[in-house]
Amino acid sequence: MNKTSLWLLTGFMTFTSLANESYSVPAIIYAKQKVNVANEHGGRLTFVLLQGKSFKKGEILVSIDSEFEQKQLGLLLSQQKNMKAKIALQQSRIDDYNNLVNQNVMADDTRKQQLMDLYDSKVALDLLAQKILRLQFVIAKKNIIAPFDGVVTANHALAHEVVQVSQPLLTILNPTSLHVRAKVPATIIAKLDWQSAFESVNGEKNRLQPDYRMALIEEQSNTVELSYRADVTRHTSGQYITLHLNKL
Repeated sequence: MNKTSLWLLTGFMTFTSLANESYSVPAIIYAKQKVNVANEHGGRLTFVLLQGKSFKKGEILVSIDSEFEQKQLGLLLSQQKNMKAKIALQQSRIDDYNNLVNQNVMADDTRKQQLMDLYDSKVALDLLAQKILRLQFVIAKKNIIAPFDGVVTANHALAHEVVQVSQPLLTILNPTSLHVRAKVPATIIAKLDWQSAFESVNGEKNRLQPDYRMALIEEQSNTVELSYRADVTRHTSGQYITLHLNKL
């Protein structure tokens, strides 16, 4: 018997063994952490991480031009600094007036007017602080930060393009979040050990860790959805495989 015949016979015997022991079903690899990134503010893109590039959680994926907002922020911070200095001077003046009033050297009306002016200045300072916080929030949102470690799988816009609010910019996924999804006929699910699923890899059983089993039957297809953790070293998102479930 030549090597080719021996290989075919071995493969047939393996397939027959699997067919007797288990039920085979087509399945697809999917990523649980797959996100289409969009922007909350429009503007010109100054940076976009390109397709195929990996990133760490907390790194910048996209930046939108914030030069105008930065100039506004600088102006507000300068006004805030001046207002704080004004309030400090007003407070010092009121302290002096308090001493003069206590010594009956100055009328109390003058001090009351100074207190009203100080109150107005503090209100103005609070309004400036609110404007600064709102502007800082807008500027921060113009940098889109990675929510997890992952890779860019698609670009929908590139640097220097002008984008609108909520426009898709790129797609990212976490390669370590890959799972296997399969749909098994409801008529036979009771005859299978769904928690004992595996792939056949070179004749070896590569067991998969269970993720979930849907409690409800999908009416249209009359199937039950199952999910398992995928071997991230062998698979990519969107790949089709054959899943085997041991028979009870």
